[in-house]
Amino acid sequence: AGSTSNSVAVFSRDVNTGALTFVERQTNGMDDVMGLGGVNSIAMSPDGNFLYVTGPDESAVVVFSRNVLSGALTFVQILQDENGDIIDLNYPVAVTISPDGKNAYVASYGDFALTVFSRDVATGMLTYQSVMRENANGVSGLGGPYSVKVSPDGKNVYCAGIESSTLVVFDRNGDGELTFNSVKTNAVDAEGIWGINSITISEDGKYVFATGGNSNALAIFTRDEMTGKLPYSTKYEEG
Repeated sequence: AGSTSNSVAVFSRDVNTGALTFVERQTNGMDDVMGLGGVNSIAMSPDGNFLYVTGPDESAVVVFSRNVLSGALTFVQILQDENGDIIDLNYPVAVTISPDGKNAYVASYGDFALTVFSRDVATGMLTYQSVMRENANGVSGLGGPYSVKVSPDGKNVYCAGIESSTLVVFDRNGDGELTFNSVKTNAVDAEGIWGINSITISEDGKYVFATGGNSNALAIFTRDEMTGKLPYSTKYEEG
């Protein structure tokens, strides 16, 4: 994702050496491509057939189909804030796809919201489903949502609030709908997540790792696989 060139670049990868070779780029305003203003986050569908991109400068999420042989992309769909049923998609900065491929989750920094889309696994197209907002329906910790991930078992969604320095836990049901579970807050029940800006989950689903930009730290949480909750474990801090 090239935020200042408003483009998504495609590279082929040598599986033996890891070396990359440029294939193509998809650029905002060229060949009917729209919504890539300030592009900063990309996520691939589990089957590798579709790519999802956030364009924060245009409050948009863009869908591309992917040629599985060449890796080349074809524009499919754009979804924008306040267009049709879509709300709370102001300045989206992160997108992730659930392991079962049924949903896309988008962190909308400008709305302090986490937007849920249902996904057609055949066409890749997204349909607005629901939204979780800060200070609504018991939700807290979505101050400047900046990173979002789904657990490998699909039971939980985790979202980082960069402005509130929080890590929010949601429960996810079979339809992809979310319910607020809990929140970890820097200097309250966690350390090292001041200005949290990125999270990832181990492949076995047992740990969540978070970077605190202002803490200059990597925080580690164990994950309760039954409840989805995140007991704080430790941090690794610069110096």
